[in-house]
Amino acid sequence: MSARLHLTMDFLKNGTHLLITDIDNIFSRHVPLYGFLEEGFDAYHAYEMRYPVPVFDKLGFVICSGHQFFRSSPGTLRFMDLVMKRCNREKCDDQVTYNHVFFSDLNITWDNIDHPNHTEALRINTTHPENSGLLVESVTGRSPVTNHTIKIWDRDFAWRVRRLRMLYLKEVGNTLCLYSVT
Repeated sequence: MSARLHLTMDFLKNGTHLLITDIDNIFSRHVPLYGFLEEGFDAYHAYEMRYPVPVFDKLGFVICSGHQFFRSSPGTLRFMDLVMKRCNREKCDDQVTYNHVFFSDLNITWDNIDHPNHTEALRINTTHPENSGLLVESVTGRSPVTNHTIKIWDRDFAWRVRRLRMLYLKEVGNTLCLYSVT
């Protein structure tokens, strides 16, 4: 996935703010992109399920590399420089790379909490083992290393569909319908 990282960096260097989303990611409500800029954070991330597992097992949550919004800012560029340095070969797993930078290099100071995975954190409560215990609430913070601000979207706003087979849009009259094929 290093091609996506290089393309992301190129756009950010040119002053373009980016919404990065894979096809298996869902926003549950419409927010105009300028809303992210008005809110003022440099980088927005969605929670991932549990990959990369070693990071999840150690810290209790991970971020999704395929569901992010980046403001083109000096802090975001410093963050992406760290990502690019960790992805120092032709191909790298961007999910693993983002999470290693996020948890090993940024030294994030979280707003109003010690860590998102605290004992009082709201979690998914289900008998489904894949989802049970995953964090739900949005958190914000700042990295003193890059001086960029961070927001992780809550799962009620941005989330990843598990085992998406195929989605397609079909125009029916004046309506676009989203179909899932399994």
